[in-house]
Amino acid sequence: MLSNTDDIWAVTAAAVAETPTGKQAKAESARDAIVPPGATALAKVAAGTGDAVDRLKKGLLDQQTWGDDLASQDDAIVAGPTLGDVARGKKAIQRLWTARMKSNTREATSGELTATMTPDGQLAWISVPVTRVSDGDDPTPLRIFAIYEKVGTAWKLAVLHESLALDEPGSGTVFKKNLPPAPEPPKVEPPKPEPAKADPAAKKADDTTAAKPKPKKSKKKKPKPQPQPPAN
Repeated sequence: MLSNTDDIWAVTAAAVAETPTGKQAKAESARDAIVPPGATALAKVAAGTGDAVDRLKKGLLDQQTWGDDLASQDDAIVAGPTLGDVARGKKAIQRLWTARMKSNTREATSGELTATMTPDGQLAWISVPVTRVSDGDDPTPLRIFAIYEKVGTAWKLAVLHESLALDEPGSGTVFKKNLPPAPEPPKVEPPKPEPAKADPAAKKADDTTAAKPKPKKSKKKKPKPQPQPPAN
């Protein structure tokens, strides 16, 4: 990461890592030869980077947070940890993140975190060792190097670099014990009770009752007046 002061560019931070092939990484993982790169580091969180650090920590388990940040920017980059694992731009990162979320990728810190920012306060970089777990893969100790950019008043992830390191077989065994928690199972809503079905016999009886005509009131006929005999 570079910063400019008085038209002079200077390196603010750099991440250097080897990138083995995916096949080599799996073989070394099976021999417990993958170890956390730089597990011990300068534990320092510079003033003003707290919100960026909190956002990175949130994304360790809620990885969609990182994906949303990265996919919202045209110049975002995701790299590592193996050879060819590079995604640039919205579409490539969206494809990568779809697969990442499908495999329940999650991470947990396993060492000291370092964070600082450029003099203009527009970029912050964070470095921390983690252990990454995905469905179907062995736990992998990695180092995250992340660059956050100030967008308005919020920090957004713009660069995510994950790297690994190799050592003698058996060296990585103890580090694989620090694993992120398993994802919570999806909440299942209880089935709604089905509405009671109407009884056809009762309905028929109701219809029959309703169809009965009301009794008509009988009208009494008045008697016709009889002719009277003539008076004498």
